[in-house]
Amino acid sequence: MLRRELLLGGGAALVASPVCAHKAAHAGHGATGEYATFLAGVRRDAIAQGVSPSVVSQALALTSTPNPKVLQADRHQPEFTLTWAQYKDRVLTEKK
Repeated sequence: MLRRELLLGGGAALVASPVCAHKAAHAGHGATGEYATFLAGVRRDAIAQGVSPSVVSQALALTSTPNPKVLQADRHQPEFTLTWAQYKDRVLTEKK
């Protein structure tokens, strides 16, 4: 039960702060001070949205440093590396 709450709370904490996530993803790999600030923002947002402080603490304890693979994936999202013509042809549909 605690594991489920931890996972749900951790997911909520990460989803709760997309602006902070964007800032953290674009910080340098060695920017532990910036990452700590990002995590403080995630903590604040998650608690404000009703996630218990103990669950937030447990979830954030699992990620003390930025994950280089996540940062690399974020920096190479197809939406940001394609030309407009490529994006339009590959991503957009008639419905969009």
